[in-house]
Amino acid sequence: MNLHLAFLSATIIGSVLILLYLLTRPDTRGSNSLLLLCVASITWMAGETIGVFSETLRGQFTGEVIKFASVVSIPLGLLIFVARHCGRPMPLKRILYLSIVPAISYLFVLTSAWHQLFFAEIERNTLGGPLIAKYGPIFWFVHTPYSFSLILICLGMLLFEMNRVSQRFRTQMILIFISICIPVSINFVNLAGIIKGVNLNPLGLLCFLAVSVIAIYRYQLLRGNPIAYETVFKTSKDGVIIVNQDSVIMDVNPAVASGLGKKPGKLIGKNVNDVFASWKPFGSKYEKILESYDELELQIKGSRRYFAVTKKPVSNLDGEVIGKIITIRNITTQKLHQISLETLAFHDPLTMLGNRRKFEEEFDYAVGVSSANKSKFAILYFDLNNFKMINDTMGHKIGDELLKYVAARIASILRKPDVVARLGGDEFAAILHNATEPGVKIAVERIVENTRAPFRIKGQTLIAELSVGAAFYPTDGEEMNKLLGLADNAMFRAKSQGGGLAISKPHIDSARIQVR
Repeated sequence: MNLHLAFLSATIIGSVLILLYLLTRPDTRGSNSLLLLCVASITWMAGETIGVFSETLRGQFTGEVIKFASVVSIPLGLLIFVARHCGRPMPLKRILYLSIVPAISYLFVLTSAWHQLFFAEIERNTLGGPLIAKYGPIFWFVHTPYSFSLILICLGMLLFEMNRVSQRFRTQMILIFISICIPVSINFVNLAGIIKGVNLNPLGLLCFLAVSVIAIYRYQLLRGNPIAYETVFKTSKDGVIIVNQDSVIMDVNPAVASGLGKKPGKLIGKNVNDVFASWKPFGSKYEKILESYDELELQIKGSRRYFAVTKKPVSNLDGEVIGKIITIRNITTQKLHQISLETLAFHDPLTMLGNRRKFEEEFDYAVGVSSANKSKFAILYFDLNNFKMINDTMGHKIGDELLKYVAARIASILRKPDVVARLGGDEFAAILHNATEPGVKIAVERIVENTRAPFRIKGQTLIAELSVGAAFYPTDGEEMNKLLGLADNAMFRAKSQGGGLAISKPHIDSARIQVR
């Protein structure tokens, strides 16, 4: 009797604790059905307790009536809970239909003294236990088959869904499966009379509550809907990776597995940095603890790809970070479109060199570098001699082709980070970093010599002659337009001398500056 009372007390206390937890966590999902199961468990144990402490037949029968109010409803409560957890919530109308048999069974419990269809015989327990009863046909042929049918449906539903969910939710379902099997098995042992003289049902309910507590606190049973989660998880085109606090992959969705050309099972359990070792920027950026967003540019199978990587921490019920969810989205199409728009905005569509807007940006960058290094840079201004005559005699198409070839040859001579841009027509400008006058002369000689080599365009042989003017920052000026004007006027002096290079002489060229 003492052991029996200990089981009863532990079950009541456990049920009350879970009940209080559910009442103080209104944000938990699917908790209503579990809350009702806790109430049913408390009611069952209360009935058992009344039967144990009562010394009269009427008192023990009253305890049995209270107990069966829960006994007939628990299988349906379990079905409602499991169905909801598996993403198959039952409508109220179906629940009402399924409640008909339990209601009828309980009606026979209340009226059993008149017809003995539920309790065939009852006898007062003189040893300090609950009522001694022999059950009638309603119990054996209505209540019991119906209750076990509902429980078998629960177990079948769990087994079916286990094959559809990830490891995280599979563990939850296994725990639910075990928590149901334990009291059902113990109840079957009691009904079969395998162990006589001992009522193990309180122990079965206690085990159910213990496993439920593990599932709630350790595996966050009430924190999500696994089937809804799996639907999004598996059908998302974005790659989703779930890792623990040690960066070990706990789950991946099909998009990730397909992208890596591997099955999910081959990835789970491995360190995320090892799996993405070829994505070198990915590994280093992943180590950030806080939530972050990064964009990666990678070469995959010879093609450039762009990915947006979002990392968010996953916390347990106590707010402790236990892992991360990493989302990988292929943004190659959007990024290439963005690059295309930027190309149109900053580049000349004919020669694909930078345009004036790009030149202004590069000039600002060069000023910053020059100030930091206390160095100077050169502005070159190019003009293609006799280009108007080529356009007029051979046509604009040949003239455009010549500009493209000349631009390519100029660009091929420049070193990084030197840049060249087309300002319009046959006029080009370049920035030479960390430049000196002797260095500029050498660079221009190479450019002029390279462009002087004959071009073969649509059956025509053409030779391009360049005139080049140069001005220096900050020696000759600090404003872009002034330096361009000085270089432009120096270029005119070079043109008047038959081409080649002319270095700006501010005392001569300043008087002729035309602000562009």
